Amino acid sequence: MTARFEAKDDGFDLMLGDRLILRHRVDAPAFRIAKGNPTVTMVRGNFRMEDVPEDDRVPKYVVRCEIDEWQNGEIGLALAPDDKELLKVSLDQGHLPWFGVGCAVEDFDRLAVSFVLLSEEIVWGGGEQMSYLSLNGRRFPMWTSEPGVGREPGSALTDKMSADGSFAGGDYWTTNYPEPKFITSTGWGCDIECNRYCEIDLSTKQVLKIDFWQGFAGFNLINRTYPADVVDIFTTPYHEIGLDYERAHTRLPEWAIGGAIVGLKDGANSFARLEKIIAAGAAVSG
Repeated sequence: MTARFEAKDDGFDLMLGDRLILRHRVDAPAFRIAKGNPTVTMVRGNFRMEDVPEDDRVPKYVVRCEIDEWQNGEIGLALAPDDKELLKVSLDQGHLPWFGVGCAVEDFDRLAVSFVLLSEEIVWGGGEQMSYLSLNGRRFPMWTSEPGVGREPGSALTDKMSADGSFAGGDYWTTNYPEPKFITSTGWGCDIECNRYCEIDLSTKQVLKIDFWQGFAGFNLINRTYPADVVDIFTTPYHEIGLDYERAHTRLPEWAIGGAIVGLKDGANSFARLEKIIAAGAAVSG
């Protein structure tokens, strides 16, 4: 389960066990930084997030490497071999390997990190996604919003609902509950530490790129045999599996999952309907 850096001629690989998950070379860099220039529009909980970054820079060259025998430490990257450090990447071997990427200079608040995928590797995640189960081939903003009426701009229903400029038509990615996590079909996954807007971008084949509206991000890396094993890590309280993983979801209480949750939106008729449902033998939460 241990992650490690492997030095290459003009860069490095990030390995997760025997898996190659990130490749950085001078002619194929894995990182990019910039200064944000955002435009955010919100109408009744419907958002559109746009950005035209400035001072875009691509740190290509390794100018510092301080990794100990346990594969803890940092690598510094710069624009040129003799230039100042712009970006630092780090590893911390805990119960789960932690991979950190952060700008080493002030005022840069945009960061992009690109992982590599196998040709047929499928990626799932992003929280509650209501249009597509597989994330491959698309870009998914991680931002809470109204799901909208309709899911595809360009379709009649979606366009009609958005015609007044409210974005009420929604899009394939609009959801109340996005979450920056992913699992791949080969059995590894990642819980991303990010407290601002980000995007999980799989629009380029064999590339999983995360764009952040902040200058630092952390990645809790999980390496298992099957995708279901990764789900267990995400959803099982850490003390039950012997891992110090405090970001795991706790189970919902029994009252919330023991049966159907019946809406009470019709006054006294709601209670009459509830009694009929219970009398019919249906399981009802509460």
